[in-house]
Amino acid sequence: ILRGEAVRRQNFEIAVAEPEEEGWERLDSWQLFSEPLLLLVSRDHKFANRASIDPASLVEQKFLRRRYCDASERAMQCLHDNNVPIAQSHEVVADDDLVKMVEADLGIALLPASTIAPSTLKRAPIEGFPFERVVTLHAVAGRQRSPATAAFIRMLRAPN
Repeated sequence: ILRGEAVRRQNFEIAVAEPEEEGWERLDSWQLFSEPLLLLVSRDHKFANRASIDPASLVEQKFLRRRYCDASERAMQCLHDNNVPIAQSHEVVADDDLVKMVEADLGIALLPASTIAPSTLKRAPIEGFPFERVVTLHAVAGRQRSPATAAFIRMLRAPN
């Protein structure tokens, strides 16, 4: 995930990422969208036909965690902080791998609603935990931008 730090070091003109936790007065940030994180399970999983998932039933489940997604990590920490301990978890480094592992019923995962997944998988919210991911555009205030970057920023920030 690109962070504002990469923009600060001048590695990139802009970054699309989650909001910066540490403020920087020269970093302009614009929220692009937010979306829920949903539990993803195989169609053969015992949760597959439920409209929502009781947090207490998650304790014995093996979670597949997206190491690169802060929202997923915050959601896992929120479950832990609310007395829903997760006994087993495994880090996955790519969405494609995670989807294939869930499809093979090797675990369950929290994924943004926009993540593409085959019809062999089912999604549901966790009751009482409205997890969401926020996606933000970052750029350094006052830094000269290329015409293409300036146009891209205007396009992303334009009302629908």
